[in-house]
Amino acid sequence: MKRNILTIILVLLLILAIALPVLAVDTGAQTETDNTYATAADNTKSDCLKSDSLKPEITIDDEHNITMTYSAAALKTVAADESQNRPIEAAWIGFKLTTPTEATKYNVTYKGQTSSGNITDSTVEDFVAVTADKLKEVTQAKTNLVYTIKYEWLKDAATSRAATEPAENTETISEQTLTIVIEPQGVELYDGVSAESEDVVLWDETAYTENLPKETSVSAAKPEKDTTPKTGI
Repeated sequence: MKRNILTIILVLLLILAIALPVLAVDTGAQTETDNTYATAADNTKSDCLKSDSLKPEITIDDEHNITMTYSAAALKTVAADESQNRPIEAAWIGFKLTTPTEATKYNVTYKGQTSSGNITDSTVEDFVAVTADKLKEVTQAKTNLVYTIKYEWLKDAATSRAATEPAENTETISEQTLTIVIEPQGVELYDGVSAESEDVVLWDETAYTENLPKETSVSAAKPEKDTTPKTGI
């Protein structure tokens, strides 16, 4: 009996010894794949917040594209400030991207315009504007305020190249798209620019309701009888 128990224990230990290296390889492969794409988090500054910090829903699809959805936000406007990349008077929803491990540079494309930048401390930060006019426009169109930004992550090119190959400064690590969705129904926007007017409401649920397109009912009217004498033509 004791011999049978010892045999079973030895078999189980042998199976476990074989399985552990396989598990370690699988885990490492997953981590390496994840490090080739950026992750995102809200980074809205306190001067644009009327109350608590924002908590968007963040989803990532099979292509590693990121969607940040804001279904609720209490914001206030700030004056234009080019030095902070906030060029118009608006409330600015901020985001922070933690870049791929090896990334040193990036290209960003928005509305067909591409610009480049260097990566510092493995992060890239930026903002998108929220104004009452923008919220009104998308509400009247029965849609959301959406920003779509494409990123190309780059690393320094390898130096070991044949003399006949053209020299390149960077290599592409990955590409992915960031989509920011702001639902106008859940936004409260206050005037944070004018003196002593932070309680002045620029947008809320009432404004959302008032700007929804009015439903028009088309009734089937009876056609009027044509009393014009017939001429045969």
